[in-house]
Amino acid sequence: MRTWITSRTGLAPFTREGYMVHIRLYLEPFLGGIRLSELRRAHVQSMLDRLAERGAGGIPPCPNTLTRIRATLRAALNAAIREGLIETNPACGVSIPTYHRIHAVIWTEDQIARWRLTGQRPPASVWTATQTGQFLTATREHRLHAAFHLITLRGLRRAEAAGLRWQDVDLDHHILVITQTTQRVDGRLVPCEPKSESSRRTVVLDHTTVKQLRRHQSRQAAEAAERGFDPGGYVFTNRRGQPLNPDHLYREFIKAAAEAGLPPIRRTPCATERRPSPSKPATNSKSSKTNSDTPAST
Repeated sequence: MRTWITSRTGLAPFTREGYMVHIRLYLEPFLGGIRLSELRRAHVQSMLDRLAERGAGGIPPCPNTLTRIRATLRAALNAAIREGLIETNPACGVSIPTYHRIHAVIWTEDQIARWRLTGQRPPASVWTATQTGQFLTATREHRLHAAFHLITLRGLRRAEAAGLRWQDVDLDHHILVITQTTQRVDGRLVPCEPKSESSRRTVVLDHTTVKQLRRHQSRQAAEAAERGFDPGGYVFTNRRGQPLNPDHLYREFIKAAAEAGLPPIRRTPCATERRPSPSKPATNSKSSKTNSDTPAST
C-alpha cells in the first residue's frame, strides 16, 4: 500500500494525507499480514464488518468513512492489476455493513459520577447548556476563548476555526463564511478545502459571538504589536503569529475543560436538553441545524 501511495504523483496534499490515514489506521492493521496474492474478498469484507462493529479504536467509523476506506483499497488493488500482480480486485463486490448510529449521552450528574469512579465514558457525549456556560465562563481569559466560543456555540470544526480568516468574517453583518480549513499534511500546516460541499457555508453570528470576536480582534492586534508578528489575516494563530494547528486547538480545548472540572466530550458540546443556552444555536445558509462535529474531529 505504501509503495502504491508513493507512486501516486500529482495528488493534492489533503487527498494524499487522507489515503495515508486509511492505510495507517485501517488497511495495514487489518490486512497488512496477508500476502497480496492471497488476499480475497472475504478478507476485505471481514475487515469492513469488524470496523463497523468496533472500529480501529473502539469507535466505529461512519458509513461514509467505510466507503472511502474501501475506495482507497480498491484504487490500490486496481493499480496492482495494471502491473500484473493480481488478476481480480478483491475489494470489488464487498458491501458496507449496516450502520448503527451512536447516540450522544448527556453528561448528567450520575453519568459524571460513574465516569469519575470507573474512568469509563460513553463513545459519544455532550455537555448540558449549563456545563457549556460553565466552560465558556471559565475560559473567558484564555487567548483562544473566541475559538472555543465558535466551536461550542456556532458549531465550527477545529480545522475550520484554525483556517478562519478575517476576510471571511463580517462582524457588522453578523456572519462568517467557511471557505477553507487548516490541516497538517506531511508535517506542515496547509490551507485546504472544506471537508465537504455542505461544509462550505455561511454561519450566522449572534450578538454575544460578535462581541467575543471583536474582543479577540483587539487582543490579537495588541499581541501582534507587542511580539512583532503579522498574523497573516488568520483569526486564530499560535503565539508566534503562525497558523494555528487544529490539534493544538483540540488539546487546549480538552485541557481547559479539565481545568474547569468538566467531563470530556466527543461532539460539539451544544446541549440538546430544553434549557436556555448562552446564545442561539449555529445556523447556516443551507440549514438551521447546528453543525454537530466535535472539537476532536477535523
